[in-house]
Amino acid sequence: MKYLLAILSFTFVMLNAEVANSEFKQPGGIPAMFPPELTKSITLSGSLSAYQFNTSREPTVAIYPKKVELNMVYNGIDDETWPYTRILATLLNNVCQIKDTSFSANLIEQTYRSRSLTPPVNLGGNAGSTVLKRQSATRNGCLVKVEVDGARWHTITTTIAPAR
Repeated sequence: MKYLLAILSFTFVMLNAEVANSEFKQPGGIPAMFPPELTKSITLSGSLSAYQFNTSREPTVAIYPKKVELNMVYNGIDDETWPYTRILATLLNNVCQIKDTSFSANLIEQTYRSRSLTPPVNLGGNAGSTVLKRQSATRNGCLVKVEVDGARWHTITTTIAPAR
């Protein structure tokens, strides 16, 4: 019996150590995660640091205490070399040690497929109808939330924070 308790205690300690090692890590240097010519430092109110990507849609990433936020205005056409999903996958790899690059693409796809949280309002003509959609997932000690808000031209925001 003593032997069994010792094994269970050791297993519990090892599992907890594994979880502790894979928790949210406040990113230090965004430019170190990406090619040097891809980002430029910008100022965003309330952020510790912020960067804009030199891609066709110019997404921004802002570092706040205990969260990272990736934001872009989008209409269905994205940069071919560094699309939003690739930028997000790189952030998730560095901040949460999520190595599965399909995780970000799947979460974004699920968000777009989900029902709108508000009734759509047709803006007329080419503008489309408004939507507000949200999805979230927890992995490796991180809570990843995706929000889509707007119409044809809409904002997509992903927040990465410690899971509570």
